[in-house]
Parts: sequence; C-alpha cells; structure tokens
Amino acid sequence: MDKAENNIVLGSTGTGKTTWLMAEILKEKRVIVWDPKNEYCRDKKNRFKRVESIPELCQLLKKKRVGRFALTVDVNRENWELCNAAVLAWGNCVYVTEEIGDVTTQGKAPPMWGRIIRRGRDRDVKVFAVVHRFPEIDTTTRGNVSRWHIHSQQRKADRENTAKELDVSPDVLILKDYSFVQWTKDGGIKHGMTKKTG
Repeated sequence: MDKAENNIVLGSTGTGKTTWLMAEILKEKRVIVWDPKNEYCRDKKNRFKRVESIPELCQLLKKKRVGRFALTVDVNRENWELCNAAVLAWGNCVYVTEEIGDVTTQGKAPPMWGRIIRRGRDRDVKVFAVVHRFPEIDTTTRGNVSRWHIHSQQRKADRENTAKELDVSPDVLILKDYSFVQWTKDGGIKHGMTKKTG
C-alpha cells in the first residue's frame, strides 16, 4: 500500500468515480469498502467478499490478515460508525467509504470517522471518501485531505464551491464524464481520463 493518506473522490452520479476508484485499489490486498449500493462485488475481477453485517465483518477481520471486504448493510450513522471502528482496529488497509453524504454532516465529523480522518495515518489507513457534492463533506475531512480526485459536477454552484475550497478557477473543473482533475495539498493539479468498463 502507498502511504496512508486521506482522499476525497468527488463528482456527480455516473461520471466515473467508482470506476476510477476500483482501478486505483485493484491490487490492494487489505481493503474494506462501505458499499451501500453493492457496487464492488458485481464484477468478479475486483475480488471482493460481500459482507452483510457488522458482526460478520468483525469476525472476518479477526481471522484474516488480508482480504477485500465490501460491507452492504443498512445505511445509517450507527452502522457506519461501527464499520469505522472495525477499520481502525484492523489498520494497515485501504478504506473506501461510498456516499459519505448519507452518513455525515457539513459540520464536525462523527466520532469514529473523525478518528480515522485525524489519526488513521497512525494505523496506516488510506482513506477514500466518495461523495457527490462538496456541501456533503464534513469539515474534519475537508481540513485533513491530502488529495482531491474530482470528476464532473453538473451544477455550476458545486463547481464554484469546490474551486473556492481548492483555490483554483472554476473553469478548471468543467469536465466531461470520465475525465478528472486531481489536486494535491501542495497545490499540484493533474488532469486525466478514467477508462470506461463494461
């Protein structure tokens, strides 16, 4: 695994976020995904085991030194925080949390998510927080992100909010589907394309 860091993956539905992310983590051996839509188990090449409860996830993590697990449970804050606690306990892994707008708020992060964002590096947790719109990201995550991976945002207001946060021109964020801009905390900007699958 590359160095532990916090990443935000941002963009409207259908713009290539999850496709890019699946390719990005394909070779990782220790991965946990908060997967409300069961997207990660659909393609067998991704090698994810579908996990349908928090107790099942905890049992697997106790037994397995390596594994690729996609948790598909009811979407609520309690389940998400329990998943966050399991991620921290396992450590040394990639953690993808899809649809964070469904489980966090614009303010301070919930307790266990906040610990992952602030101290996950101490446990070698590399985070990918996936979200549709900038206002759905909590302030704890925004303040501790190393890299933004931005796909197309349909709404001009969303592009403007994101551009303001990153101190770039909104024009940089006018993107076609499956194209992206990657911004790093040192101010570096890179453009790219996600290869479509299926």
